Amino acid sequence: GGALMGLVSFLQFFGTYLIPVDFARRFDFNTVGTLNALALFYGFLLLLVAGFMFGARKRMDAIPRALRIGLWAAAFVFVLNLAVINFVNAWIGLLAGALVLTAYAMKGGSTADGAVRNSYFYGLLALVVIPLLFIFVRVPLFSSISMPIEVSPSAGSTISIATGNVWKGGIRPMLIGTGPATFQYPYALYHDRTINVTTFWNTRFVQGYSYATTLFATGGVFGAVALLLIIAGFCWCALRCMRTLPEHPLAGGLLGGGVLLLLAWFLYPANLTLNLSLFFTLGLLVAILHREGESDGGRWWRERTIQWTSPWATFAFSLAIVFLLSLSVAGAYTAIQRYRAALSSEAAIATVQQGGPTDTAIEQLSRATELERWNDKYFRFLSQGRLLRIQNLINESVRPNPPANLQADFQKEVENAIAAIQRAIELNPLEPFNYRTAGTIYEALIPYVPGADQAAITAYTRAEEYDPLNPLVPAERARSFMTMADLRQTLLSQGGVSAEDRQRVSQEREQALRNARESLIRAIDAKGDFATAHFLLSQVALREGRISDAIE
Repeated sequence: GGALMGLVSFLQFFGTYLIPVDFARRFDFNTVGTLNALALFYGFLLLLVAGFMFGARKRMDAIPRALRIGLWAAAFVFVLNLAVINFVNAWIGLLAGALVLTAYAMKGGSTADGAVRNSYFYGLLALVVIPLLFIFVRVPLFSSISMPIEVSPSAGSTISIATGNVWKGGIRPMLIGTGPATFQYPYALYHDRTINVTTFWNTRFVQGYSYATTLFATGGVFGAVALLLIIAGFCWCALRCMRTLPEHPLAGGLLGGGVLLLLAWFLYPANLTLNLSLFFTLGLLVAILHREGESDGGRWWRERTIQWTSPWATFAFSLAIVFLLSLSVAGAYTAIQRYRAALSSEAAIATVQQGGPTDTAIEQLSRATELERWNDKYFRFLSQGRLLRIQNLINESVRPNPPANLQADFQKEVENAIAAIQRAIELNPLEPFNYRTAGTIYEALIPYVPGADQAAITAYTRAEEYDPLNPLVPAERARSFMTMADLRQTLLSQGGVSAEDRQRVSQEREQALRNARESLIRAIDAKGDFATAHFLLSQVALREGRISDAIE
């Protein structure tokens, strides 16, 4: 299967697509993840093949010729894909795995037959030399193929973010982190300010430099300790295999592939496929050790047999089996529901982008929230869709002969939009986008709903607490203050306002403009070349009558 996948991906690099579906007609389409992750996976499979071919060298004549040719062809396909992708960390991992495999082979050869057969020894030597060439000679063999560039925080930056989250976030983040797939939250809080002068100032990285450094932030101290225990367990299994199983046909490849995947934890943000492959490797090593036993006939653990003979025990065991089966069915059903929710959300986004009916997009997003009720993203999208509907109703209100039920529809959409975004905040209070969306909704309602101005300011302030270095947040808050000032100016321009009310409204306007200026200064401090903040600051100066400052 891996060889077939390698053949498909290699042909895709040169414009030949064997999978007849539209979403697969991309040169980087694969079932593993990114192309760099695919390179690591191919390196793992190559070590498995090489280890098996060496481990079974004495029994190679008993293996069918077609299978032997298939193994050599699979190895060749994996090497071709690695050469095309040319990911340096994959070559480093392959080199480390090949060295371990060679050490295992030399030990097995010296203890079993006194020497390693030359052909296989040269093959292992090539497995060491080829990665060295690609590591030190960074010239792509296929320069016509432009590989996508992956960008991630540096190792030092990721460690700094993780350290800040552990020591500054409190007891809970220190012990268990922020949770799986939540690196973007500590990143927003603790990333270096200098990133704002780069083109990635508005990029939210969901993983750090590598899986290990990211786990320190998302898993805390307990996650880091668990990682070290897994590494220690693999090293212990590897040493026992070296000592007790010098000639097993699978052990060498599993050892080399495991070393590659372990090293990848420190060199790349590994995905689910790579992690499952590592646990699969570790499980097989444990199973091999258990089956083969120690060389002296002993076992490295105790075995205990439990017999279910009494009726109540049989009933309890049967009930447990039924429960596990039901849990499996429920898990499959949940996965299907999540997939359907994702499709509904993508359909809604496509509807909006193509200028389709807003009501259709809202209906699709509502279906997504029903299918996956615990995903704050779908509720946030739904609130944004209802905001579009609110803006459409506002536009209808200024047209001749507006609908009679316009006010009722407007009130209903406002309530639904606020309910959706409040639900999103309730589900994920760490997500600054939820607060920013709430601020945008309230900001649009400032001219029409009393109290919306303060609600917008509060929402933007909460967003800044979770994303303090993002210049967009204070700029958006300043925009709300400017809207408040413009409303006061409209009121002042109207007749029939008492002197006392005029003075009060004038003071509120001046205070709103001062608050807007302070927020924009915060945005400029975060990102000095933020053009939007400079433009809005000039607009504030114009409203304050400072023409020269506005021009500057």
